[in-house]
Amino acid sequence: MSEPRVPGTRNTPLLIASAAVVVAAIVAIAFAVNAANNATPMAVTTPTPVPTPTPTPSPTPVSEIAYADCSTATFGPALQPLNPPADIHKYTAAPAMTIDTTKLYQATIKTVRGDIVLCLQPDLAP
Repeated sequence: MSEPRVPGTRNTPLLIASAAVVVAAIVAIAFAVNAANNATPMAVTTPTPVPTPTPTPSPTPVSEIAYADCSTATFGPALQPLNPPADIHKYTAAPAMTIDTTKLYQATIKTVRGDIVLCLQPDLAP
């Protein structure tokens, strides 16, 4: 009779050979990728652009806007709200224009870092 068969003994050499082939393939691919990344690139010459002459534009006269000197203007005390509505975020229509464009207006914005004082000229931006 023959010897009793031990399971897996016949497949062991095939398994080892297959693993060796897979490892060799991985190593070969790694070397190929590394060689491709380390290859010196070919020098590419780019032509130097030649600037084309452009005519210089002549300056056009700009009309100056006369700004008011708010440092010499005197302003009264800040206005307090008069009969504020219960719901201040809803209006039926835009309010009528009530700004006098011949006067200057001062707005002060108070912040924790200091006040910001604006001088508003309604004749420039009503």
